[in-house]
Amino acid sequence: MNIGTLLLAMLATLMVAQYGGHPGKKKGGRTDQKPVAMKIVDSAALRTGIAGEVVMRPTRPVEADGVIATAPLAGATILVQDADHIALGKVTSGSTGRFFLQLLPGTHYLYPQALGRKMFPHPLDSKRVYVNEGKVAHIVLEYDTGIR
Repeated sequence: MNIGTLLLAMLATLMVAQYGGHPGKKKGGRTDQKPVAMKIVDSAALRTGIAGEVVMRPTRPVEADGVIATAPLAGATILVQDADHIALGKVTSGSTGRFFLQLLPGTHYLYPQALGRKMFPHPLDSKRVYVNEGKVAHIVLEYDTGIR
């Protein structure tokens, strides 16, 4: 399911909750409400920000064909700063390692944080990301597992 379909499903659910039932549902042989027109819009136009994924690598000591195996990392905290290095907040990756930050257009810095007092996995690098107006920048943040 892509993000556009998911947003459309959420909108439909909210409409059902707001109107107390499915629009156009019949009660006693008559229609109690007029159907509600729904406009399909591009989900990217609804927001501006950064969609990211946090992964840990490598997941095994021997890699096949030079491909480094990765796995999603849940619970990783990312500190977000603007172009002047002023903290805007933090976000935590979900169970699939994904996160979304709704941000104003411009340059932003993402700093993955250490996972408590554990040595591994630890964040590899921070990222500088430019967000365009009405667009979502996609990034991957990596943590090192220490497996060699």
